[in-house]
Amino acid sequence: MAVVSDRRLGSSRSVARGRSSRLWRGFLTVRRSCSRVLLPLLAMALVALEPLTGAGQNPLRGKRLFVESNTPARKQAVEWARSRPQDAARMRRIADQPLAIWLGDWSPDIRTEVARTMARSGGAIPVFVVYNIPYRDCGQHSAGGARGGDAYRR
Repeated sequence: MAVVSDRRLGSSRSVARGRSSRLWRGFLTVRRSCSRVLLPLLAMALVALEPLTGAGQNPLRGKRLFVESNTPARKQAVEWARSRPQDAARMRRIADQPLAIWLGDWSPDIRTEVARTMARSGGAIPVFVVYNIPYRDCGQHSAGGARGGDAYRR
């Protein structure tokens, strides 16, 4: 093993130590490269095997979400049907997407609104956003909502 002097630092180090640090850096580089390839492969294998275990199955798989028939997009598509058929087709494509129905303090009777939506859903699953929750947004920009649990349940 040869000893090499480093005049700038006033110390000496062995050549073997320099080689081993290069080998160590090379090992880490290979290890990082392998992990970049192996981790995504492992994740894909877990995702592929997940349906076999039955854990975490999507309860909405194969179900149809409710599409509101009386939206501004649908009305616009009808209005443009003759004069702008290409735009009307694009607007119909937008109108055919399921939308969440927001329920909040602007809704006079939430139970009735939910019942009406369920009645006209035709077996499709409506998505509701309950926005009138108590202490919404912890008093920040979207503060508001029900004044407490009892008001929320009404």
